[in-house]
Amino acid sequence: AEAAPAPTMVVVPPDADTVDLSPHLEYFEDADAKLSIDDVSADGFQANFKKLDEGVEVPNFGLGLTSAYWFRVIIDNKSETIQWVVEDDYAALDSIHFYQKDADGNWQPQIAGDSEPFEGRYWNHPLPNFSFERWEGDTTPVYIRVVTTGAMKLPLKLYSERAFGLKSMDELFGSGVFYGIFLVMIIFNGLMFIPLKDVNYLLYVGFLSLFLLFQMNLLGHGYEYLWPGSPDINNLTLLFFILSAFYCALEFTRRFNEAEQYAPKLNKVLKYMALLMLGLSIAQFFLPYKLMIKAVIPLVLIGCGIIVAAGRACMKAG
Repeated sequence: AEAAPAPTMVVVPPDADTVDLSPHLEYFEDADAKLSIDDVSADGFQANFKKLDEGVEVPNFGLGLTSAYWFRVIIDNKSETIQWVVEDDYAALDSIHFYQKDADGNWQPQIAGDSEPFEGRYWNHPLPNFSFERWEGDTTPVYIRVVTTGAMKLPLKLYSERAFGLKSMDELFGSGVFYGIFLVMIIFNGLMFIPLKDVNYLLYVGFLSLFLLFQMNLLGHGYEYLWPGSPDINNLTLLFFILSAFYCALEFTRRFNEAEQYAPKLNKVLKYMALLMLGLSIAQFFLPYKLMIKAVIPLVLIGCGIIVAAGRACMKAG
């Protein structure tokens, strides 16, 4: 039998504040999702881990998976920094278990993900993050177990506490500007509806509000600020927000452009597509998430194309 390839080791340089772990991750697919940390960390199991394909910077295994994925990385700390933060730069993973050994050699789990209680995170932050402590000169393996019904990808980075804090402050400012612009647009158009009584303003406000909630859900801010005690709401509302937002967008396009007069064929397509989006926004509460997410992505892309085509057709018609 061929000898198992040597595991990849990530060296943290003496002056490093940030280290990208993703390209160095090795993985194992647990098809039955039954293995424990003791199983995968055993000496005889290590040959089962595979390296990422050459050129792959971030592990990505697609949508609608039923397997659990285990990841392994060995970190050699050459820095004087002892306290680190490991961050997963993708908020929409359902469950992430992060394992490192304590001083007694026992595996200590930390748990995050948008289907897990928010208070389990090391930092109160929209992205899953974990505490990692190692003295200068220590070399240690880290294991990560991921289960999710959406996109299975793991962009993982190691930050010093200072670097993570500075990055979080910059992100908070950017998010405040982004959400602030949306809120100003929502309030302005909502106030315009009062004197004008034009339903297009309501549809536009509906689209902006639902799309804002979708973004907050996707980026983890909804879980952090709006429903931190209700992890089930993340998966229940993500598709509802985007499908309902597209219903408003399609209806707005049809009415605002007077498509019934200027593009009658596309008007029917817009109308039926809007009703389909509205129906699916309700049906997704009862259908499996892993099936719905695969259907929603192409439908949203098609919906965008129809909106652009209707706008061009009505513009050509004067």
